[in-house]
Amino acid sequence: MIAKIMFDSACCKTGKRDKNCKRFYKEKKDKSLAEKINLLSSIPNMGKPVLTDKKEITTGIYWRETLDPDRDLKRIAGVKEGLHQYYKHEMTIARASLNTGRVMEKIGINERRWEPENDKDLTFIIIDRKPHLNRNGLVFILKWVGRLLIVTNNPEHPGYAIKDRYGNLDMIGYNGDIDFEDLFCKLKLTYGIDRLTIQSGGTLNTCLMRKGLIDHICIFIAPLAVGGKDAASLLD
Repeated sequence: MIAKIMFDSACCKTGKRDKNCKRFYKEKKDKSLAEKINLLSSIPNMGKPVLTDKKEITTGIYWRETLDPDRDLKRIAGVKEGLHQYYKHEMTIARASLNTGRVMEKIGINERRWEPENDKDLTFIIIDRKPHLNRNGLVFILKWVGRLLIVTNNPEHPGYAIKDRYGNLDMIGYNGDIDFEDLFCKLKLTYGIDRLTIQSGGTLNTCLMRKGLIDHICIFIAPLAVGGKDAASLLD
């Protein structure tokens, strides 16, 4: 049972916890259950191990204060099964989506190695200052969508290095802070984008709201409550 619990819980965005859990099981398999519980917390990002009344081990990963909607909801039984309904409805609103590199990193885009099914009618606009996206993540998205627009104020963004190799990649650069009023004008006048969905977090949502750049708010009500003092909100 301990192996199954550990493997099912090994879902960090980089896959490192998965490898660490498997290594832990091989190295500690001869130790007693009590010793294994005490040692489990040595695995990075594993959480605090607890032995339940059913003699099963849980690590509290799914209900810790650091639960992240982008990273964790798709891994929770009873939640992940219904997420496709949201994504399906999202595509009926607009075929252009604005998101952030931070969200893309959290959902594991940078580590994806398979060939995605191409949707040539889909446009992604990604705000990525740090950057959060690496070369592999960019290439995956470029194979996935018909057009990718990277918006950044970082002259060292990896998108510049591969721009000439991919005809569906455009880099929109800014010196200093990103000018969202100017960006939205460019999206309409240069790229012909009249409607887009905004798939970011509360900070960017608030910024765009205060600048008067959001026309409509569509709120999905689902039977799921995510709490905690640091839980992400619609507007920060």
